[in-house]
Amino acid sequence: MATAKKPAAKKKALKRPAAKKTAAKKTVAKKAVAKEPAAKKIRSKKKVDYTKLLKLIESEIHQAEIMKVFAFKTAAQFKNHYLSALMKAGKAPEIKTSRASAKTAPAKVASVSKRGSVVISKGLIEEMGFAEGTTFTVRKTKSGISLKRMS
Repeated sequence: MATAKKPAAKKKALKRPAAKKTAAKKTVAKKAVAKEPAAKKIRSKKKVDYTKLLKLIESEIHQAEIMKVFAFKTAAQFKNHYLSALMKAGKAPEIKTSRASAKTAPAKVASVSKRGSVVISKGLIEEMGFAEGTTFTVRKTKSGISLKRMS
């Protein structure tokens, strides 16, 4: 009987280190994922079923419960999606923003001559109301250059 117990004890001893190795591998894998730069994480707008959201709000369910259903992390996120749902359903007017709704004029082309002068077309000069001899200040900006007429 003593011989039968010893091999069983050896098997258990062999199984324990193997379990520790797999746990160590999992820890290493978690650390590798944690070291991934934040810049690589891509966030996109959460896709929400707006009709379901409106039904839950209209049935007067508490905000905290609705946030759990849709996995909203903040009240601001909840309110943003609620407003989007109202606009999509036609219950609230669309909010016009300067970026989405503003139609910019087509770009006008200017060129640099052989002598280094900036050449602006006659049509653009007339459209802007400039005359011969008009002076400008020129500044370098983040988006390019700024040309401002001097008074």
